[in-house]
Amino acid sequence: MNKGRQSRWYVLGTLVLAVVLLILALRGVEWAQLLSVLGRSQLNLLLLACTTQLLSYAVRSLRWRMLLSAEKSIALLDVFSATMVGYLGNNFLPARAGELMRAVLLGHRTGLSKSFILGTILTERLIDVVAVVILGGSVLLLSDTMQTAAPNWLMSAVRGAGLTGLAVIAGLLALRRWRNAYQRWFFGLPLSAAVRVRIITVARNFWIGVQSFRRSAHGAGIVSLTIAVWSLEVVTALSVAYALALSLAPLAALFLLVTLALSSAAPSTPGYVGVYQFVAVTVLALFDFSASEAVAYIIALQLVSYLIVTPWGLWGLWRLGGRRQLNPISG
Repeated sequence: MNKGRQSRWYVLGTLVLAVVLLILALRGVEWAQLLSVLGRSQLNLLLLACTTQLLSYAVRSLRWRMLLSAEKSIALLDVFSATMVGYLGNNFLPARAGELMRAVLLGHRTGLSKSFILGTILTERLIDVVAVVILGGSVLLLSDTMQTAAPNWLMSAVRGAGLTGLAVIAGLLALRRWRNAYQRWFFGLPLSAAVRVRIITVARNFWIGVQSFRRSAHGAGIVSLTIAVWSLEVVTALSVAYALALSLAPLAALFLLVTLALSSAAPSTPGYVGVYQFVAVTVLALFDFSASEAVAYIIALQLVSYLIVTPWGLWGLWRLGGRRQLNPISG
């Protein structure tokens, strides 16, 4: 019952947040201009964006497969299917439920421990955190616009998120060297049994994922694939902008993607409705986008994602026996 109440409060909170941010994002929109921007879309460039977005998901699957290969060699098609199911779940379900979905389905498919799979997913997320921190810092250093025109709260949010991410990673990595000291300190804390179990579970899953990174001996390959992922994401973002006849520089596209990635960590409705619109209007205003152009752009960018994720995610769900395997979770 307590979990049910918490779930309802979480959903209510995310809905309120989405509505508030959506109102803030849409208050300066001129709907005739928005429809005009969307109406001049060039189909060939949108198809290019769809292609590069699909390639980005494929490269993410290759990177995840490298982490998983520390335990067992898995068919790339299985990993890709699970990856797309994960994005499908994140797009249509709250609380990033897609991560659990892909762990359960791939576990049933391959016989791998779900804790190990969740550990590799957590490691994958931490790799992207490091990438976001590096890319965001690089844009701040290289872009005169960001240094002079960005509002203080946005700059503080980017720096704060970056420092927090690095601090969490550093702290978790330090656990290996000073594990005994951490254990004595941890078990001395006045925590309930439930909270203690949750923390231990998260730490164990993280270490499983970190060990997969170490044992996979594919560090350079994972770094290279991460660079490829973000390069493809930038090409997708630029293709969408050009399809709408909007001028967007590569550094601006990269900074937008970084801020969207950071915003996805906040509680949100499925598909980050509201959050993404607010971020797009705030960031793209720095690069002379009107609110109408920014909202039209983020609608088109999200549409590209949905056009790829929805059919491939449903295919992956069918291929991995999702309806049968996920019934215990929904129940």
